[in-house]
Amino acid sequence: MTVVADINLNSIIKTELPPLPELDAVDEDVNGGGASYMLADNRNTPLALYETAEVRECLTRSVDRLPERERQVVALYYVEELTMKEIGAVLGVTESRVSQIHTQAMIRLRNSLAPLRSSFATV
Repeated sequence: MTVVADINLNSIIKTELPPLPELDAVDEDVNGGGASYMLADNRNTPLALYETAEVRECLTRSVDRLPERERQVVALYYVEELTMKEIGAVLGVTESRVSQIHTQAMIRLRNSLAPLRSSFATV
């Protein structure tokens, strides 16, 4: 089988963000000063969209810094949706070795993204 040498994760991770949602009028302000507005979906608030873009950018940088073999396993598993057995056949290693490489990649990514996770947790 042919080994996939370089999969460009940047083009896959950097997808378009959804457009900002419409504002829904909820009720008249108690003081009679006009309608109160609330976003219909909290996931599409400007802050949530910024955080999504920030996470995507950090994840892209972290994946780019992985050793090549780990980056290949991550790409084949999460992008190409191959099983660990199929990845082993592509890379010429055992399924067990693929699992080890995948685990090491996840540890590296988790450690790399830890500062980002803690900064969002304190907000």
